[in-house]
Amino acid sequence: MDSIRLSDIRASSRPHAGDEPFSYSVDAELYLDVRAAADGDDLTETVDYTQVARRIVSLIEGMDALLVETVAVRVADSILLSHQVCRVEVTVRRLDAGSRAGIPMGAVEVRLARSADDDEPQAATSASIAAAQAVEHARRRRSQQGHPSFDDVSGKDAGAGDPEGAVHQAVIAMSGNIGPVREAMRTAIVSLDGVPGSQILGISPLYMKQGGSVPDRLCAVVVIETALGPADLMSALWMIESAHGRSHGLRLPSFPLELRLIDEDGRQWESEDLLGDRPRSPQWTAARASVWSLPDDKAWQQAEVLKPWSAVDPQARLCGEHGGPVDELAAAAPDRDQVTLVSDSWILGGSV
Repeated sequence: MDSIRLSDIRASSRPHAGDEPFSYSVDAELYLDVRAAADGDDLTETVDYTQVARRIVSLIEGMDALLVETVAVRVADSILLSHQVCRVEVTVRRLDAGSRAGIPMGAVEVRLARSADDDEPQAATSASIAAAQAVEHARRRRSQQGHPSFDDVSGKDAGAGDPEGAVHQAVIAMSGNIGPVREAMRTAIVSLDGVPGSQILGISPLYMKQGGSVPDRLCAVVVIETALGPADLMSALWMIESAHGRSHGLRLPSFPLELRLIDEDGRQWESEDLLGDRPRSPQWTAARASVWSLPDDKAWQQAEVLKPWSAVDPQARLCGEHGGPVDELAAAAPDRDQVTLVSDSWILGGSV
């Protein structure tokens, strides 16, 4: 089996109970088939190792775990979120491990291996199929209109008003309050990571929004790098929602999964930028009537979006009339006291 090896990725955890943070070095070997990527010299057919490295750093920097074993397991599981990786071998070293106990020991390390099918068979979920369908629809539309295909630009989607091969960074808010919400969110993340030309950059902790006009709900934020422009990305999000039973023709207070495109590229997109001259069905146009611009015009005062966004990207800024540093907006949001942390390891499964 082919493999990609990443060596000496360094990061420090959050301080635990007032102690100094732990420093780590991570080696990871990712097993996957690289033939398609090599044949086409196509990044979208393999794993972007820089994004995997950033994911590992982001994960460790958000942890306050005491055990090296915990860090190793979570690093391995986070790597397996990349759909191309079928197996991973991880070595996690805690540097200067004996200093607190006064022991002259340079490091302690944990090695482990995990496979994508350790817990459950890798079957194509309805959400994964839906995401693939959204990309296929975008490809077919561009072909009919004379736009370059995904293959013509190495898997990158030239969105409306974008140069060919443009790559975007998008912020997506996730929430739900009925049924297996956590599992729906995890499946949606895997589906997004499986969209050609897309990579997960960061996944926030899980929060709970209580009170207000909508029943209590879980919420999180995902940051992705994607070849899809806003219109096609929104189409993909809606198809993933539909695969989880969301009805877009009805406005209901409870829903199994909601995916909101909050920001793309840290800039303002107007309706003409989002739609351009692409033909859209009346149903699609009517459904998007409330999302004629980006960033999302309600996000600036919603702690359920701002708190998880700030957690996954402390330097994030929201542009626009009401924009500013996301952490400051979160602190000033009217619902800030209604949004509380539930789990910083929810993406890995389990009860916390």
